[in-house]
Amino acid sequence: MRITGGKFLNRKLEVYKKGVRPTTDFVREALFSSLGDIRNYDILDLFGGSGALTIESISRGANSATIIEQNYSVLSVIKRNLNLLKIENVKLLKADSLRFIKKEKRKFDLIFIDPPYSKEEFYPLLLSIIEKRALLKDNGRVICEMSASFEFKNENYDIIKNKKYGSSRIIIFKLKIE
Repeated sequence: MRITGGKFLNRKLEVYKKGVRPTTDFVREALFSSLGDIRNYDILDLFGGSGALTIESISRGANSATIIEQNYSVLSVIKRNLNLLKIENVKLLKADSLRFIKKEKRKFDLIFIDPPYSKEEFYPLLLSIIEKRALLKDNGRVICEMSASFEFKNENYDIIKNKKYGSSRIIIFKLKIE
């Protein structure tokens, strides 16, 4: 796995092999092309996994990031990648994503939701909590990665993009303006 853009372009990342389904280089490159300029953004990466979405964000100029991951072994790999690249503006937390967002007070420009495909039922609940807790900044977006066969909508969010990439689907949501 490698970084597809920004100051860490082509740098390789270590990936925890067991139970992690990292977003492929191709999908990340397409996703970040559609997001446009993310310089100075604050990022929340729920279900941190490989950490590639956060590291890619920092590489492309994001201001700061918080990664939530509950598996200690996976966290260790993410921490090694952050140390290897000397990235210091990322907060790495061992926590349950659902519990975290129920208590969080900060606002974010981008929130990545990429749980294991077996936990796709969490998407509607997470989007609802993000809205109720007002965790998105103005024009903030929620990026959900899921299996290509899974798709959902939320009446309080507009779908900015919904695209399949092989066995994956990316949906980008933005809160509806009232």
